[in-house]
Amino acid sequence: MDEARESGENTFEVVADGRAVVVTTTCDVDMSTADGVRTQWERAAVAAVRAGAALLVVDLRAVAFLSSVGISALMLLSASCSLRGVELLLCLDEGQAVRRALDLTGVLGTSLPAVSSIEEALRHPAPSPLGDQQL
Repeated sequence: MDEARESGENTFEVVADGRAVVVTTTCDVDMSTADGVRTQWERAAVAAVRAGAALLVVDLRAVAFLSSVGISALMLLSASCSLRGVELLLCLDEGQAVRRALDLTGVLGTSLPAVSSIEEALRHPAPSPLGDQQL
């Protein structure tokens, strides 16, 4: 399943690669774009479920600015993915302002895990069907 979608000035690509769906965000995420971006991220999460993918990768490497509204949208997406049984993974460049903003808020790596490339994301271990629970 490959599909591309546009939302106003925002372009997103949703690509299913077996166990993963990748959505690429190319616009800054602020008050004026957050609703459209959030809708597209949710559509990508639904696409992951429909594709039977265990992983949703949000590629933010082309995003120069992520406001608090954007961080909130990512946190909501993380919760939504968790409820759907899909793991959320961010793709960010080292030294990127968005990475620094997420790190400063304390959510990077804890609530929102990140990698530096799509290839690295696709090598990410599949989540356990039982989550962190052990028998």
